[in-house]
Amino acid sequence: MMHRALLCLLATLSSEAMADEALPFAGGELTITETTEGDKVLAFSGRELARDWLLFFDREEEVAGRTVMLFSAGAGGNACGADAVIVWKPDNGPVRSERFGDCGAPAPAGDGSRLVFVPHVMPGETADVTEWTPEDGFRLAGALAFRPQPGTGWADLAAAPPGHPVGFFDNAAFLAEAVRVLGDDLGGVALSLSVSSEPEKLKDGFYHARGCVPHACTLSDGFVAVDVRAGKVWFAQMMDNGGFRRWPEGDWPSDARAAFNLSFGQ
Repeated sequence: MMHRALLCLLATLSSEAMADEALPFAGGELTITETTEGDKVLAFSGRELARDWLLFFDREEEVAGRTVMLFSAGAGGNACGADAVIVWKPDNGPVRSERFGDCGAPAPAGDGSRLVFVPHVMPGETADVTEWTPEDGFRLAGALAFRPQPGTGWADLAAAPPGHPVGFFDNAAFLAEAVRVLGDDLGGVALSLSVSSEPEKLKDGFYHARGCVPHACTLSDGFVAVDVRAGKVWFAQMMDNGGFRRWPEGDWPSDARAAFNLSFGQ
Protein backbone atom coordinates (compact mmCIF):
# COMPACT_ATOMS: atom_id res chain seq x y z
CA MET A 1 0.00 0.00 0.00
CA MET A 2 2.82 2.36 0.92
CA HIS A 3 4.63 1.43 -2.32
CA ARG A 4 1.52 2.31 -4.36
CA ALA A 5 1.15 5.66 -2.54
CA LEU A 6 4.80 6.48 -3.21
CA LEU A 7 4.36 5.74 -6.91
CA CYS A 8 1.29 7.98 -7.02
CA LEU A 9 3.21 10.76 -5.28
CA LEU A 10 6.12 10.49 -7.71
CA ALA A 11 3.75 10.49 -10.67
CA THR A 12 2.03 13.59 -9.32
CA LEU A 13 5.34 15.40 -8.80
CA SER A 14 6.50 14.41 -12.30
CA SER A 15 3.23 15.62 -13.81
CA GLU A 16 3.58 18.96 -12.03
CA ALA A 17 7.19 19.37 -13.18
CA MET A 18 6.13 18.77 -16.78
CA ALA A 19 2.90 20.74 -16.55
CA ASP A 20 1.91 22.99 -19.45
CA GLU A 21 1.32 26.70 -19.26
CA ALA A 22 -1.76 27.21 -21.42
CA LEU A 23 -3.02 30.46 -22.93
CA PRO A 24 -6.21 30.61 -25.01
CA PHE A 25 -5.53 32.13 -28.43
CA ALA A 26 -7.20 32.22 -31.86
CA GLY A 27 -9.61 29.40 -31.07
CA GLY A 28 -6.91 27.13 -29.67
CA GLU A 29 -4.24 27.13 -26.99
CA LEU A 30 -0.67 28.31 -26.78
CA THR A 31 1.22 26.00 -24.45
CA ILE A 32 4.67 25.94 -22.94
CA THR A 33 5.79 22.41 -22.12
CA GLU A 34 9.00 21.28 -20.48
CA THR A 35 10.47 18.21 -22.14
CA THR A 36 12.22 15.32 -20.43
CA GLU A 37 15.55 16.85 -21.56
CA GLY A 38 14.73 20.05 -19.71
CA ASP A 39 14.18 22.42 -22.62
CA LYS A 40 10.80 24.04 -23.25
CA VAL A 41 8.52 23.99 -26.26
CA LEU A 42 6.06 26.69 -27.28
CA ALA A 43 3.25 25.18 -29.33
CA PHE A 44 -0.15 26.13 -30.72
CA SER A 45 -2.64 23.31 -30.30
CA GLY A 46 0.20 20.78 -30.41
CA ARG A 47 2.16 22.37 -33.30
CA GLU A 48 5.63 23.50 -32.25
CA LEU A 49 6.40 27.18 -32.75
CA ALA A 50 9.61 27.66 -30.75
CA ARG A 51 11.94 25.70 -28.50
CA ASP A 52 14.67 26.73 -26.06
CA TRP A 53 15.93 26.21 -22.50
CA LEU A 54 14.37 29.43 -21.24
CA LEU A 55 10.91 30.21 -22.57
CA PHE A 56 8.17 32.24 -20.94
CA PHE A 57 5.14 34.38 -21.79
CA ASP A 58 5.83 38.12 -21.81
CA ARG A 59 2.61 39.91 -22.65
CA GLU A 60 -0.23 40.46 -25.11
CA GLU A 61 -0.22 43.43 -27.51
CA GLU A 62 -2.61 44.84 -30.07
CA VAL A 63 -0.66 45.54 -33.26
CA ALA A 64 -2.38 46.94 -36.36
CA GLY A 65 -5.71 45.57 -35.19
CA ARG A 66 -4.40 42.07 -34.42
CA THR A 67 -3.80 40.35 -31.14
CA VAL A 68 -0.12 39.48 -30.82
CA MET A 69 1.35 37.27 -28.12
CA LEU A 70 4.93 38.00 -27.05
CA PHE A 71 7.26 35.42 -25.52
CA SER A 72 10.91 35.44 -24.46
CA ALA A 73 13.22 32.57 -25.36
CA GLY A 74 16.90 31.89 -24.85
CA ALA A 75 19.58 29.56 -23.61
CA GLY A 76 19.39 30.85 -20.03
CA GLY A 77 22.36 31.77 -17.88
CA ASN A 78 24.20 35.07 -18.21
CA ALA A 79 26.05 34.47 -21.49
CA CYS A 80 23.19 35.82 -23.63
CA GLY A 81 19.92 37.59 -23.12
CA ALA A 82 16.57 36.29 -24.32
CA ASP A 83 15.20 36.69 -27.84
CA ALA A 84 11.67 37.85 -28.60
CA VAL A 85 9.16 35.39 -30.07
CA ILE A 86 6.13 36.95 -31.75
CA VAL A 87 2.97 34.88 -32.28
CA TRP A 88 -0.02 36.06 -34.32
CA LYS A 89 -2.85 34.81 -36.55
CA PRO A 90 -3.11 36.13 -40.12
CA ASP A 91 -6.57 36.60 -41.66
CA ASN A 92 -6.03 33.60 -43.90
CA GLY A 93 -3.70 30.90 -42.70
CA PRO A 94 -2.48 29.19 -39.55
CA VAL A 95 -1.02 30.79 -36.44
CA ARG A 96 2.49 32.00 -37.18
CA SER A 97 5.57 32.85 -35.15
CA GLU A 98 8.74 34.85 -35.76
CA ARG A 99 11.80 35.20 -33.58
CA PHE A 100 13.94 38.31 -33.19
CA GLY A 101 17.38 38.40 -31.64
CA ASP A 102 20.79 36.84 -31.80
CA CYS A 103 22.00 36.19 -28.27
CA GLY A 104 19.39 38.57 -26.92
CA ALA A 105 17.09 41.29 -28.19
CA PRO A 106 15.86 44.62 -26.86
CA ALA A 107 12.42 44.41 -25.32
CA PRO A 108 9.76 45.27 -27.92
CA ALA A 109 7.75 48.44 -27.46
CA GLY A 110 4.29 48.72 -28.99
CA ASP A 111 2.46 51.84 -30.18
CA GLY A 112 -0.62 50.08 -31.55
CA SER A 113 0.55 50.09 -35.16
CA ARG A 114 3.84 48.23 -34.81
CA LEU A 115 6.38 46.69 -32.47
CA VAL A 116 9.69 48.55 -32.22
CA PHE A 117 12.96 47.04 -31.00
CA VAL A 118 15.15 49.88 -29.72
CA PRO A 119 18.68 48.74 -28.83
CA HIS A 120 20.84 50.04 -26.02
CA VAL A 121 23.81 51.78 -27.60
CA MET A 122 27.22 52.23 -26.02
CA PRO A 123 29.59 55.17 -26.61
CA GLY A 124 30.99 55.05 -30.11
CA GLU A 125 28.25 52.69 -31.28
CA THR A 126 25.48 52.97 -33.85
CA ALA A 127 22.83 50.24 -33.94
CA ASP A 128 19.77 49.47 -36.05
CA VAL A 129 16.23 50.09 -34.81
CA THR A 130 13.91 47.36 -36.09
CA GLU A 131 10.13 47.43 -36.40
CA TRP A 132 7.64 44.61 -36.93
CA THR A 133 4.08 44.50 -38.25
CA PRO A 134 1.89 41.51 -39.08
CA GLU A 135 1.75 42.56 -42.73
CA ASP A 136 5.40 43.37 -43.41
CA GLY A 137 7.30 41.42 -40.76
CA PHE A 138 10.65 42.84 -39.69
CA ARG A 139 11.85 46.06 -41.31
CA LEU A 140 14.65 48.50 -40.62
CA ALA A 141 13.14 51.56 -38.97
CA GLY A 142 16.28 53.63 -38.55
CA ALA A 143 19.56 53.84 -36.70
CA LEU A 144 20.34 54.90 -33.16
CA ALA A 145 23.67 56.50 -32.28
CA PHE A 146 25.13 57.34 -28.89
CA ARG A 147 25.08 61.03 -28.02
CA PRO A 148 26.11 62.85 -24.82
CA GLN A 149 23.83 65.15 -22.86
CA PRO A 150 23.88 68.48 -24.72
CA GLY A 151 25.73 71.37 -23.11
CA THR A 152 27.38 69.34 -20.35
CA GLY A 153 30.93 70.22 -19.36
CA TRP A 154 33.70 69.49 -16.88
CA ALA A 155 31.99 71.56 -14.19
CA ASP A 156 29.03 69.15 -14.31
CA LEU A 157 31.34 66.19 -13.64
CA ALA A 158 33.00 68.08 -10.79
CA ALA A 159 29.62 68.78 -9.22
CA ALA A 160 28.13 65.30 -9.77
CA PRO A 161 30.47 62.46 -10.77
CA PRO A 162 28.62 59.50 -12.37
CA GLY A 163 27.83 56.33 -10.48
CA HIS A 164 29.34 54.18 -13.24
CA PRO A 165 32.36 54.82 -15.49
CA VAL A 166 30.32 54.57 -18.70
CA GLY A 167 28.38 57.54 -17.31
CA PHE A 168 31.42 59.73 -17.97
CA PHE A 169 30.67 59.43 -21.70
CA ASP A 170 27.28 61.08 -21.18
CA ASN A 171 29.17 64.31 -20.59
CA ALA A 172 29.82 66.24 -23.80
CA ALA A 173 33.19 67.63 -22.70
CA PHE A 174 34.44 64.22 -21.55
CA LEU A 175 33.27 62.53 -24.74
CA ALA A 176 34.99 65.11 -26.93
CA GLU A 177 38.27 64.54 -25.08
CA ALA A 178 37.79 60.75 -25.19
CA VAL A 179 37.26 60.90 -28.96
CA ARG A 180 40.43 62.97 -29.32
CA VAL A 181 42.46 60.52 -27.20
CA LEU A 182 40.97 57.21 -28.38
CA GLY A 183 39.91 57.85 -31.96
CA ASP A 184 38.49 54.70 -33.53
CA ASP A 185 39.20 52.72 -30.36
CA LEU A 186 36.47 54.55 -28.42
CA GLY A 187 33.82 51.83 -28.74
CA GLY A 188 36.06 48.97 -27.65
CA VAL A 189 37.46 50.85 -24.67
CA ALA A 190 34.01 51.93 -23.53
CA LEU A 191 32.84 48.31 -23.75
CA SER A 192 35.76 47.26 -21.53
CA LEU A 193 34.34 49.54 -18.81
CA SER A 194 30.76 48.32 -19.02
CA VAL A 195 30.96 45.86 -16.10
CA SER A 196 32.14 47.99 -13.22
CA SER A 197 31.22 49.74 -10.00
CA GLU A 198 31.21 53.37 -8.93
CA PRO A 199 34.37 55.29 -9.87
CA GLU A 200 36.79 55.94 -7.01
CA LYS A 201 38.15 59.34 -6.04
CA LEU A 202 41.94 59.60 -5.89
CA LYS A 203 41.70 63.23 -4.75
CA ASP A 204 39.33 66.14 -5.29
CA GLY A 205 38.48 66.33 -8.96
CA PHE A 206 40.35 63.14 -9.93
CA TYR A 207 38.43 59.88 -10.46
CA HIS A 208 39.33 56.46 -11.77
CA ALA A 209 37.62 53.13 -12.45
CA ARG A 210 38.37 49.63 -13.61
CA GLY A 211 35.88 47.59 -15.62
CA CYS A 212 35.65 44.70 -18.03
CA VAL A 213 33.90 43.41 -21.12
CA PRO A 214 30.76 41.42 -20.15
CA HIS A 215 31.57 37.73 -19.55
CA ALA A 216 35.31 38.41 -19.95
CA CYS A 217 36.36 39.92 -16.62
CA THR A 218 40.09 39.54 -15.83
CA LEU A 219 40.59 38.74 -19.53
CA SER A 220 39.47 41.98 -21.17
CA ASP A 221 39.62 44.70 -18.54
CA GLY A 222 39.61 48.43 -19.07
CA PHE A 223 40.64 51.49 -17.09
CA VAL A 224 39.78 55.19 -17.09
CA ALA A 225 41.14 58.11 -15.11
CA VAL A 226 39.61 61.57 -15.24
CA ASP A 227 40.96 64.91 -14.06
CA VAL A 228 37.87 67.07 -14.24
CA ARG A 229 39.77 70.21 -13.20
CA ALA A 230 42.34 69.89 -15.98
CA GLY A 231 39.90 68.40 -18.50
CA LYS A 232 42.15 65.39 -19.13
CA VAL A 233 41.46 61.66 -19.51
CA TRP A 234 43.57 58.50 -19.58
CA PHE A 235 42.55 55.03 -20.69
CA ALA A 236 44.06 51.55 -20.68
CA GLN A 237 42.84 48.21 -21.98
CA MET A 238 44.15 44.70 -21.35
CA MET A 239 45.59 42.91 -24.38
CA ASP A 240 45.68 39.21 -25.21
CA ASN A 241 49.24 38.86 -23.91
CA GLY A 242 48.24 40.20 -20.49
CA GLY A 243 49.84 43.59 -21.02
CA PHE A 244 48.04 46.89 -21.47
CA ARG A 245 47.60 49.35 -24.27
CA ARG A 246 47.43 52.91 -22.99
CA TRP A 247 45.91 56.12 -24.33
CA PRO A 248 47.55 58.54 -24.64
CA GLU A 249 50.85 56.81 -25.21
CA GLY A 250 53.98 57.89 -23.41
CA ASP A 251 54.52 58.85 -19.78
CA TRP A 252 51.43 59.48 -17.72
CA PRO A 253 51.35 62.05 -14.94
CA SER A 254 51.83 60.75 -11.40
CA ASP A 255 48.12 60.84 -10.48
CA ALA A 256 47.13 58.79 -13.53
CA ARG A 257 49.88 56.26 -12.82
CA ALA A 258 48.87 56.03 -9.16
CA ALA A 259 45.23 55.49 -10.08
CA PHE A 260 46.15 52.75 -12.54
CA ASN A 261 48.34 51.01 -9.94
CA LEU A 262 45.55 51.17 -7.36
CA SER A 263 43.04 49.70 -9.82
CA PHE A 264 45.26 46.79 -10.84
CA GLY A 265 47.20 46.23 -7.62
CA GLN A 266 50.54 47.15 -9.10
